[in-house]
Amino acid sequence: MNDKNQEKKIERKEDKERDASTEKMCEESRQNNEKDLNRDSRITSQQTVNKQFDQDNPFTIEDVKAKQISDRVQQAQEYLALSRNLSQADSDGDGTLSKDELIVFSNDANADMNARRGAQSVLDRYDRVAALDRDTHYWESANVSTSDLGKLSTERMIEAGQMRGLQAFDKDGDGTATRDELYDAANNSQTEEDRKIAYVLYGRDDLSHNVADENWGSGNDRGITQRDLDFEVKTFKSEASYDNLECTEALNSFPSLKNSGMRPEDLKSIIDNENRKRGVDDWFQDNVGQPWGDPTVGEAQIKKSTIAQLKKDYPQVAELDEYDPRNAPMFAAAYLANQRERLIAGEYGSGEAVFRSQGKNGLADRYRDMQQDWNSNDPERMRRALIQSYNPGSPNADHYDVIVSQSNSRPVIAAA
Repeated sequence: MNDKNQEKKIERKEDKERDASTEKMCEESRQNNEKDLNRDSRITSQQTVNKQFDQDNPFTIEDVKAKQISDRVQQAQEYLALSRNLSQADSDGDGTLSKDELIVFSNDANADMNARRGAQSVLDRYDRVAALDRDTHYWESANVSTSDLGKLSTERMIEAGQMRGLQAFDKDGDGTATRDELYDAANNSQTEEDRKIAYVLYGRDDLSHNVADENWGSGNDRGITQRDLDFEVKTFKSEASYDNLECTEALNSFPSLKNSGMRPEDLKSIIDNENRKRGVDDWFQDNVGQPWGDPTVGEAQIKKSTIAQLKKDYPQVAELDEYDPRNAPMFAAAYLANQRERLIAGEYGSGEAVFRSQGKNGLADRYRDMQQDWNSNDPERMRRALIQSYNPGSPNADHYDVIVSQSNSRPVIAAA
């Protein structure tokens, strides 16, 4: 009898254990299903965004490259158009263009459209452009001259050539494009863009002396190499920086930002605003280094630890040099993409509580406002949240208002 009772106790214990195990498995299954649903929801949401972006920008990788080349050739023509129309834009007749004159001209609906777009692009980096000739010619005007515009146009065409690749003009495939090959390409290339690029390169055969190629200085330096083009573009970018074109391309690399209301001019204004406040300490961080702390570096002014994480999370910037001015728009876009993910996850709402408990009410208020703006699903408020997230510690009047004012002052001109 005792043996039977003992057997029943063991059976009941085993039944309870099985029930507990089954319940645990069911709960784990439920949690896993919930995770899968959330993950699928996120994937579906991202696929929707990507699908919409693909509809708006139906480009393959090769199409993107072709578009980038085309945009640079077009912009070179716009700079030349502005140079041809300089007398119309030059209201005081001194032969140069001030910032105010360019602003007025870019808003002149009766002016040549290409010239207006050229004026707009100059304004994107006015101080850099106005200084192009002053490094070597102290007598040059502090304003923008025809010489500056000519250099901008030529350099954009050289950049287009660099992206196109020397093989387009190197007929015999020996790695150099000679004057004869460039002359032939300028007259006989299949596309008008290639003919224009070859014509500019033909007129700049001095590029072949910029880089110590294998045969440099031997008297046998027979033409331009890809290294010559790479060197020229990098050097020019360090002088002239970038304009709205590079910001447009950076947003194209992060389509979720475009679908959240960000504009290329917002990206440009954000970076400009960061550099407006740069000082001697920033120069030392970029050029000498700082062995302590976690400094913000480059034109995008992002902390080194954050850049390291962005390179891990976003393949678009994994191989880019954060100190290179050309890459500032890409790093700024990557940072904003990360902030967008944080807003989606509600992290700014959580941050509000933390700062509130620490007595940092001003910062807590800004975190609250950013999260509420994002959660509103109103495009303009979401844009506000993203812009402020770049520097959440700055009060609204010192950050968002300044940036939006800069962005909105850029006139809308019909695309070419």
